[in-house]
Amino acid sequence: MIFHPGCPVLHNLNEQKIKYHSRHPCYHSPLVRQIMKIDGIESVTLFTKHIHVQKNTDTLSPQWSSIKPIIVATLINFFASQLPTTTHHQSKRLHYHKESGECVAYGKLDDIEYVIDDLINSRIRPTVQDEGGDVIYKDFNRGNGTVYVLLLGSCLYTPKATNAITSATLLLLQYHVPCVTSVVQISSKGPTL
Repeated sequence: MIFHPGCPVLHNLNEQKIKYHSRHPCYHSPLVRQIMKIDGIESVTLFTKHIHVQKNTDTLSPQWSSIKPIIVATLINFFASQLPTTTHHQSKRLHYHKESGECVAYGKLDDIEYVIDDLINSRIRPTVQDEGGDVIYKDFNRGNGTVYVLLLGSCLYTPKATNAITSATLLLLQYHVPCVTSVVQISSKGPTL
C-alpha cells in the first residue's frame, strides 16, 4: 500500500528509494523502526515523495483494514516530530540497502570503533528512537577517550534528556570499552560543552 504524507520523505540523499525489510533490521531510519513495530509488516520502501508498505501475505497476518489506521497515525506522529526519515548520511559508518532490503555497511571501522558503533546502534539508539529522538555515533578520539555523538529530535528539548542519554551511553561504553572516558554531544557547528 502506498502512503503520501504530503511532504518530502527522502531529502538530501542520492537515493531515489531505500527499501527496509523486517528480516534485516536497520537503525538508520526512525520512521521505518516505528512502522516495523506494527504487527504484520514485511517491508517498507521510502521514496522521495511517498512510502510503500508491504504486509505479510500469510493468512494469520492482520488485514489492511486494521493495519492502515495504525500506519497513518504513525506517519502523522512521526512527521509532526520533524525528525529526518533517515540518518545514515549523518553516521560515521555509511551503508546502503540492497533491493532485498538487506542493510550493508561499508567503510571499515577499527575494532574499538566497531564496538562503540555497534553498542550505540543496538542498545542506546532503539530506546532513544522510541522516545522520538535519535543518537548517532560520529567519532572516537583515542588520545583522550572521548566519544562524539549527534543527538536529534526530542533529545534536544531539555538538558535533562540530553544528560540522561549521554550518561547512559557513557556507562554502557565504559563497561564494554574501558578506554572511553567521556561522551560529548556535537552539533553541525561542533561540540556542545
